[in-house]
Order: sequence, then C-alpha cells, then structure tokens
Amino acid sequence: SRDPSRDRSSDASRDASSDTSRNMSMDMAEMLNSQGESQVELRLFEEARDSFDRALAAVTAYTGGVHDASVASIQANQARLLSLTGDTQAAASLFATALATVRGCVGDAAPAPAAADADRILSHVILARVLKLFAEFEAEYGDAEAGREKSREVAHLEAQLGFNTQ
Repeated sequence: SRDPSRDRSSDASRDASSDTSRNMSMDMAEMLNSQGESQVELRLFEEARDSFDRALAAVTAYTGGVHDASVASIQANQARLLSLTGDTQAAASLFATALATVRGCVGDAAPAPAAADADRILSHVILARVLKLFAEFEAEYGDAEAGREKSREVAHLEAQLGFNTQ
C-alpha cells in the first residue's frame, strides 16, 4: 500500500525543483535580454537578435509566454532592433504587440506603491520601459504626438511608483 505522506513529499520536491528551474530560466532570460540591449548599443545587431531570440525562448518555455510582461520587454527590445536595422514597419507592429501584452499584464489600475506586490510593480516598470522605447520610435518614425503621449504616461508611472526608466 502507498504512503500518502510520501506522495505529498514527492510532489513538494517536484514543485520546488520546477520553481528552481523556472527561476533559473527567468534569470537566464533576463540576462540574455540585457545582453541583447548591450549588443544593440554596440551595434552588434546579429548578436543582439540571437540574444533576444534566446531570451524569448527561455521565457516562453516556462511561462507559456504571450501573457507575461517579460515577453513584452523582449519584444520591445526586438522592435527597437528592427527599427535600427531599417525594418520600421515590422518594428511598429512589434511595438504595438509588446504594448498590448504588457497592458494585459498590468490591467487598468496602477498600483499604489505601498499596497502593490513586487510582480505588479515590476510589470508597471516594464510597461514604462516599453512605452519609452515605443515613444522614441514614434518620435523618429511615426506619430510625434502619440510619442509625446506615451512619454507623459512614462513620467506619470515614474512619479507614482518612484523609479526612473532606463
């Protein structure tokens, strides 16, 4: 006969192992996304493209992807890369996708700093970053007024939550 306490212990061990793997994958994804940003700054565009693709694969492997703010962060960086390499139409589309993704994660209400949990605040920080990159893109390639509106939204989020968007 099976000992139910052993099953629970085994389930807890599997859950802990899964959490560790997910955290390692998310850490790797964040590192690869940051690496890609640095590569863009160095104009190492092919290397950046590879870093962003690998970051996106790491995130989607453990989150299912499309409704995760980390996906939007990577997409915005990919869109910036597209704009810098001349594919502004694809960049505009990917920026719109990234913005829709992160807005879906944060919902309608902005958190009050004291009441918000860390994941919700992080989602708002990512929202601000996506908005900032999209605003810069629109200022250069698209609708300057829409870019200014996004910049105002970034400033509002920064003031409300007390951070500066890079």
